[in-house]
Amino acid sequence: QDKLTTETIFHYRQHLATLPIKKNTQNYYLIILRSYLKFLLKQGIPAVYPEQIELQKQEERKSNFLNWKQMQKLLKSAKDSLRDRAIIETLFSTGLRVSELSTLTRAQIGRPFPVRGKGGRIRVVFLSRGAHETLEEYLPTDLIKANNFMLFKEAIKQIHFPESLELAEQART
Repeated sequence: QDKLTTETIFHYRQHLATLPIKKNTQNYYLIILRSYLKFLLKQGIPAVYPEQIELQKQEERKSNFLNWKQMQKLLKSAKDSLRDRAIIETLFSTGLRVSELSTLTRAQIGRPFPVRGKGGRIRVVFLSRGAHETLEEYLPTDLIKANNFMLFKEAIKQIHFPESLELAEQART
């Protein structure tokens, strides 16, 4: 009978290291293994203690930011669409996620306003003067009246992210 021992776990870790996957993906596999070991222990089945399996240290995530020129170029690319300009300015100004932006209502627009984010946590975001002015210009449109005051409900569904990413990439160059 094969047993799951610290030695077999060591060999499993070595095997993971040979695969063409990132360290964080390897850690996900180890986290699943830890969960399984916790399950076994809860069932009264002797097993390796999950705490003995340490995760690999991961590199810090690198963030890329648009500089002021790049941001202006991206905004200019949306000059013909008030909706797109309002979306871009609101995202830049507030740091909202797209899913949070899609649930934004007219009643929330004020400075500052609460947003329910990941994990249901509420955080306060602030709107820049430029974003506020663009939203005020966008607010009277029929689209908002038809969507029970959801500012970007339909607009978010229409965004083609590969195109948006391409625009952002073009803005960087």
